[in-house]
Amino acid sequence: MNARRHLASQVAVVVAATPRTLGEALVQIGVVVSAWPRLSAHERKQVRTAAERRTDRTTRRTLGVYDAESGLVDVDCLAEGERYTVVCEEHSTLVCVSSLREARSTGCLDFCDECREEGSR
Repeated sequence: MNARRHLASQVAVVVAATPRTLGEALVQIGVVVSAWPRLSAHERKQVRTAAERRTDRTTRRTLGVYDAESGLVDVDCLAEGERYTVVCEEHSTLVCVSSLREARSTGCLDFCDECREEGSR
């Protein structure tokens, strides 16, 4: 792996992490700010879409959306044409989908059995 691509993957890992403290958040900002000018436009786009976090509207659980090409998540469920992994961060369950649009519209109740059980109580 060349140095530029390695830098982009390191920045993607930092961006995907959830800081526990203000200090950790400031370190994340520093890493991104120092590396950003050295990344190409394509690498910047990869970093922005490598990982996303959002809150499911129904269950209020945190969902992670990961791009398989970023190397942030190593899963065996990727079938032909599937590129994105959606993870229920609380229960560590996941589903693989083919498009970013589909990943963003997938909710916990679509794939997480534990969220479904909690919702039916």
